[in-house]
Amino acid sequence: MSFGFPTRSIDGYKNLERALENAYSKHVLLFAAASNGGANMDRAYPARDQNVICVHSTDASGNRSRFSPTAILHEINFATIGEAVESSWPIHLCEESPNSPAIRYKSGTSYATPIVASMAAFLLQYARLHLTEHYVELLKRHSGMKAVLRVISRRSGRSKGRDDYDYLALSLHPDNLFGKKENAIKDTITDALDHS
Repeated sequence: MSFGFPTRSIDGYKNLERALENAYSKHVLLFAAASNGGANMDRAYPARDQNVICVHSTDASGNRSRFSPTAILHEINFATIGEAVESSWPIHLCEESPNSPAIRYKSGTSYATPIVASMAAFLLQYARLHLTEHYVELLKRHSGMKAVLRVISRRSGRSKGRDDYDYLALSLHPDNLFGKKENAIKDTITDALDHS
């Protein structure tokens, strides 16, 4: 959900809450943009909902975006790149000639959110290919996905969050989960799910 509201006191929000509750009860993973108000605003709704995975924004190096809200104390604060994200754009909104590519570079937690949702889709596909059905079912749950994403953000047992964020980057670098050997990847994911 690449949108957010500063309050639940808006027309139709009850309908959105019912839709979120219905989706959560069916183990649909929900992701929402934190907000773009910087330190002036906390997380927006529905990112504040306990059944939604909130996504903050960083630059390409994992540093907190100036527009991303402050991390919430004692909570998981997932973040990924949300600055200068290459995005396809409707041609009729582009000023260039019709033959030029309809590409824009956009920033915001709304752009970081689909990136984290894509990471979740990747993890589910990985689980379907390499893990048992039991672990696939655990990963489909909110708590299971959050546990595995948290492991990915930690890089090592000694690292802590950057700018108080749990920075997510799927990478083949040896410091990251998918840069490890196959058995280490499986063991790490299954251990996180067993303890979720």
